Amino acid sequence: MSNPNKEHFNAIKNIWQYLLAYESFGLIYDCSGQDLYIKGYCDSDWGNDLEARKSTSAYIYSLASDLGTNNPISWNTQLQKTIALSSCEAEYIALKEATKEAIYLNNMLSYLNNNLKLNYKTSIPTILVDSDSALKLAENPEFHKRSKHIDIIYHYTRAAIEENKIKLVSIPSNKNIADLLTKNTAKNIFKSLLQLINIGPMNPINSDK
Repeated sequence: MSNPNKEHFNAIKNIWQYLLAYESFGLIYDCSGQDLYIKGYCDSDWGNDLEARKSTSAYIYSLASDLGTNNPISWNTQLQKTIALSSCEAEYIALKEATKEAIYLNNMLSYLNNNLKLNYKTSIPTILVDSDSALKLAENPEFHKRSKHIDIIYHYTRAAIEENKIKLVSIPSNKNIADLLTKNTAKNIFKSLLQLINIGPMNPINSDK
């Protein structure tokens, strides 16, 4: 913002081209049913910041009547504050931020459900993770050589699991819609993730742009 150059203007041009090509896109919500599930997708991209070598954290949360439907209600992507020494650590740091958001959303939903007497059936928030190493680190209380340096604040996720505030589920990378917020993807994967996140419809005239 303070010192724009040709590279920045080219990036803006790409953004405008994308918006013009997909001007008909929007979030589609399915609000049927009497059960409400908070489901989050969590991801990171290790060391993708070429200047500071920091990683990117991202999450997307959905509120729907079943775990198979995605109704995005909250999402975020940002550079991590510390430099992760491994992809596992980067994923674990991202998982901490996703855990905080899951607990916040669940508390807010419970408050509205109880005070407004909405009578929705709720359950423990589920976070979908495509990193088996981060998932095992969150569920396993034992330290080992590769993780003992990780700051204690990032074990917030482990405490949340033990207190039954969240649960973690492994998911294949090609089904993790949070990938859209952390890295560039191939066109076919990008379109597949857009369908999973419930964004559409696609404009057939400009679909190849």
